[in-house]
Parts: sequence; structure tokens; C-alpha cells
Amino acid sequence: MALSWSRSLNVRRSERPRLAWLYAMLFTSILGCVWGEAVIEAGFLRNVGVKYLPLAIAGSALVSMGSLSVYNLFADRIANHRLLVWILAAGVLGLAAGVLLLAEGSWIAFPLLYVLDSVLIRDLLNVHWPVYVNDFFDTQSAKRVFPVLSSATRLAAIVAGLTMPLLTRALSS
Repeated sequence: MALSWSRSLNVRRSERPRLAWLYAMLFTSILGCVWGEAVIEAGFLRNVGVKYLPLAIAGSALVSMGSLSVYNLFADRIANHRLLVWILAAGVLGLAAGVLLLAEGSWIAFPLLYVLDSVLIRDLLNVHWPVYVNDFFDTQSAKRVFPVLSSATRLAAIVAGLTMPLLTRALSS
């Protein structure tokens, strides 16, 4: 079945292991992102309020523009896999800071997490992911592989949406 699946998607035998690994990486990260974004946005609206949402969106966009400018300074000087690790490490550190601030009941926790999610996940990771993946494939292969790989984002969103009630029940118990 896997063979007919990969044939119908025009995936070559030599590309399957890399594609499977990258698919799993993307699926897992997007699954966590969708779960996290739902919690962050709901928490922001509940604890900070909808009247501050325009400010958060504008502030996040400004921080994003600055972050992308900094990314641009280093993008061609650092190996793609190292840059991906740095982006993910910054995300983990920011998430840890946000969780600590939440534990202390700080009002800044959800705005920080909102900006962190917007800048590191939606923007920097979305900009860098195709650059990272492109290291593994030549141009012709990438044209075939990217659409297949991109389906991981939609599959992760479906799984996240369908499992959200289970996750909510498990975490609220």
C-alpha cells in the first residue's frame, strides 16, 4: 500500500525516508502549534481582553518585522539546520518564560506568548522551514515533494481540531 501511495504522489524510493522524517517533524510541530495557539488566543482574550487584541496584533507585527530583519542578517551565514535549532530553542525558552509567568499569575504572560507564537512560529519558522527542507532535495525533486510535505500541516490541523476536546478533558482533570 505504501508503494502505491508513493507512486501516486510521485515520490521516489530514495526520497521516502527523508520525506517521512520531514513529514513527521512538520506534523508534530504543527500539531503542537495548533494546540498551543488555541490555548494562547483563548487565554489572551479571557485574561487580557478583546480591547487589547488590536494592540497585540500590531505589536506582534512590529516585533515580527524586526525579527525577520535579524533573521535576514544571519540566514546566509549560518547552516540551515543550526538556524532551525536556534529558532526552535528561542521558542522553547520563550515558552518556558511564558509558563513561569503564568504560574506566577503575571498579566504579561499571555501577551508574551501571543507575540512569541506569532513571531517565532508563524513567521520565522514559516520562512525558514522551506529553506531548511530545500537542503535535502534538488529543484526538480522539491517541486514534487513540497506539495506532499505541505499536506502535513493540514493533517496536523485536522488531528489537532478533532483531539482538542480530548486534550481539554485530560488537562482540566
